Amino acid sequence: MRSYNQFKLVETDRWQAFYVEQSALPDVTFNFGESYAGYLSGGNGSQMFFWYFPTTNPAGKNDTVIWTNGGPGCSSLGGLMQENGPISWRPGQASPVANPWSWHKLANVVWVDYPIGTGYSHGSITAQDDSDLAQQFLAFWDSFTTTFEMYNHRLFISSESYGGVHVPYISATMIAQGDNTRFNVQGGLMYSPVMPFVKELGLDLATIPTFARYWQPVLNIPSDGRVNVEEMSMACGLDLYFREHLAFPPPAQPWESINRSCPIFEEFFSNAINANNCLNVYHVPDICPVQFNVLGDPALPSPEGFVPWPSRPDVRQALHATLQNATRWHLCQPHVFDTVNGTAHYNTSDHAARMRMLIEHTNNVIIASGTADAAVFPNGTAIAIQHLTWNGAQGFQEHPGEAFVVPKHKRGGDVTTWAGGGEVGFFQKERGLMYMQLLAGHQLPQYAPTAAFRHLEYLLGRVEGVGDAGNWSIDMGR
Repeated sequence: MRSYNQFKLVETDRWQAFYVEQSALPDVTFNFGESYAGYLSGGNGSQMFFWYFPTTNPAGKNDTVIWTNGGPGCSSLGGLMQENGPISWRPGQASPVANPWSWHKLANVVWVDYPIGTGYSHGSITAQDDSDLAQQFLAFWDSFTTTFEMYNHRLFISSESYGGVHVPYISATMIAQGDNTRFNVQGGLMYSPVMPFVKELGLDLATIPTFARYWQPVLNIPSDGRVNVEEMSMACGLDLYFREHLAFPPPAQPWESINRSCPIFEEFFSNAINANNCLNVYHVPDICPVQFNVLGDPALPSPEGFVPWPSRPDVRQALHATLQNATRWHLCQPHVFDTVNGTAHYNTSDHAARMRMLIEHTNNVIIASGTADAAVFPNGTAIAIQHLTWNGAQGFQEHPGEAFVVPKHKRGGDVTTWAGGGEVGFFQKERGLMYMQLLAGHQLPQYAPTAAFRHLEYLLGRVEGVGDAGNWSIDMGR
């Protein structure tokens, strides 16, 4: 067995029980590097699952990235295996392959099944709100830093979707500890994030007409459906609201809200699904047939007798991941809160305050949206940023329009690892917050892995900007 973290000077044996023997993990036939997986305490008798990949990059020996998936209740194995981890087994792939764009090439990365009740993590579900969830994570992270002696590391918190709540809550709770030995938060990265005040103000509704028009060549909604969407947009004042509020600089608060009784959401999606029975809200260009997913799909039925790969006993044994009171692993669990309907007691003002705290503490936050995402509409995120106040001003003062450029690379190796380069989107950065849109779906690192790799390089301070191709910060060998 390799010794833990070649950069350490003092070795202990606490971590040895978590070592992942590569030969024990079924179906993965390539060397995916040193890793550690298993359970650590999340407090109150709960056990939180993690899979940790130490970096071999000397520049990243004291940088650690934490990744959780969204949901809430979606397993981080979705991110590790289909987005930004060393093992890539995406929908439609016959078998796993090595991911050349794995984030652990830049820094230590810990994928965590968060919160309790997600993926392999188990225990009594007691959280009432997102503050309670953040306390779970701090209990876990305290256990993790002790076990792996990960002290005085720079921490970068990352996630997607409901991760727009996870990242600021975890970060702000860590920052409030005032303990840089364990909780030295230096940046945040959020993809397709749930943002403050989107639902409360109806900002998502305001963006549907423009989204429908932009993607009509792909959606192929019949003319009568398009007319219905346009008439409803006019009746609800959506286009006018959109023009007035996605403005640079933005209109001052308070903002009037759109009446959520406006049925534009139902009208748009009913027409889109009628036109494409296999509509994928996470990536609207997809058409039938649905690609097989070895992890399963939380929104679609699985083939009869299907067992998700992480549910297999040999996989669980290799990852030291026993399941309690459950017969199978699920990519997403519906309830992770101890409330009447299983959802959080959500406070949008508190969410905004924690987002502001993260930005102002680090001045190093990236928010990115995929333009093909109909689960979290990209311009809904853009308008939400214009409602947010940080570092002394509200929203962006200048229109996002700088080109986001990713280094091009040669095609080679397994075709399933090929990815795009060149000018792939646009961005704006002001007062410690960068926002960008690019051609991708909801799970942005899955659809644009080179762009996500560049995001992390910039977040870690390995490259000076994202507006020119430059070179990768490491030799990508391609």
